[in-house]
Amino acid sequence: MSWVDLAVIGVVLVSTLIGIYRGFVKEILTLISWATAITLAYNFYHLIDPYIEFITIPLIRSLVAGFIILLAVLVVLSVVNFIISKSLSAIGFKWFDRSLGAGFGFARALLVMSIAIILISPQSDISISKDNASLVNKNNNWKKDSILYPRVEDVAFSLHKQLPKNWVQKITNYLL
Repeated sequence: MSWVDLAVIGVVLVSTLIGIYRGFVKEILTLISWATAITLAYNFYHLIDPYIEFITIPLIRSLVAGFIILLAVLVVLSVVNFIISKSLSAIGFKWFDRSLGAGFGFARALLVMSIAIILISPQSDISISKDNASLVNKNNNWKKDSILYPRVEDVAFSLHKQLPKNWVQKITNYLL
């Protein structure tokens, strides 16, 4: 077992345990809360700008306005999340919720590792090979003994095939 296998096991274990602890409903509501908060902050930060004109640098003012909206939405939706979670546990849904949470945590771990592989591949010794439909590592030394990496790599390639053309390159260029 290589260090890569230990890293994969660690990511899957941590994510699955978080999913069990928090439960499926709380995980989904948190995901929806963050998506909603980010969307609202991105689309409506300009409405807060006039109220914080004491910040003279426009970029900083816009970032602060977006952060204010993000924080306000997250606080409100966290209260809603708490109420829904407590209601579900009160009716005896907790064991089922936590079982589904474990599955959600496992899926999240695979997704996060797959996205990391896809985004890192153009910048490293890994490349997407269209000829043999797999990820090709140009320097195979670090993963040759790995048992789990090829399985995560298969998931990453399947995900990569579903993405729009040139999407990975655009995201990588934006991030780096």
